[in-house]
Formats: sequence, structure tokens, C-alpha cells
Amino acid sequence: MRPILALIVLMLISMNVFSQRDDKLFYLQKSEKYARMKNTGRTLTILGGAAWIVGIVTAANSTITTTNNGYGTQTSTTGNPQQAAIELIVGTAGLGAGIPLWIVGSHNERKYDRLQTLTITPYAIPRQQGLTLCYRF
Repeated sequence: MRPILALIVLMLISMNVFSQRDDKLFYLQKSEKYARMKNTGRTLTILGGAAWIVGIVTAANSTITTTNNGYGTQTSTTGNPQQAAIELIVGTAGLGAGIPLWIVGSHNERKYDRLQTLTITPYAIPRQQGLTLCYRF
């Protein structure tokens, strides 16, 4: 009877260890996924902001002149207003996609990155004062 009981206890302990390992792997995968999301959002935000600023500068330095000389209408441009419009659209799209990705990725990475943490928390009870040392694994 004792060997059977020992075998059952050993199986229960090993199941608990495997369960914890899968949970750690799950949290690690989630943390890496959201870290990539945060980095992608940061990159899109920076590049979109730069494209938007370049589009503003290009649009400010571009002019379209339309003259009506009796025989028809003549249009002349200086600078490149079409390029400015494209840069503004690309920059706005980069900012619009990058900012939410950066925020959501950063928030969720912090949420799942608390897998292994060491915290020191002060506590004060009327008869006791001290520190709590907590290692989460």
C-alpha cells in the first residue's frame, strides 16, 4: 500500500512542476510578443512622425500657381506638392498605427513580464514593523 501511495504522491508533485513550467513558458511567450509589438509601435511612431514633419516642410515650400491668360488656364508648380501629400498621408498612417501599438505593447509587456520579480515591501502593524521580501517565480 505504501509504494502505491508514494507513487501517487510522486505523480502529483511532477504534474504540479510541469504545470508551472507551461505557465512560465506561456508568460514568457506573451511577454516577448508584446515586447515586439511595443518595438514595432515605437518604430512606426518615430518614422511616421519624421515623414509627417518632412511632409509639412515640403508642403510649406511648395506652391501651385494658376494663371488665366484668356486663351486657357496655365498651372505651374514650384517644389513638389504631390510628394508632400504622400508624405503627410504616410506619416499620419504611421502615427495612427504606431501610437496604439506602442501603448498596448508596453502595457501588456509589463503585465506579463512580472514572471520573475523580487520585491521588498515595507509593512507596519501596530505591534510590528518590518520589510517583506518576496521572490515571485
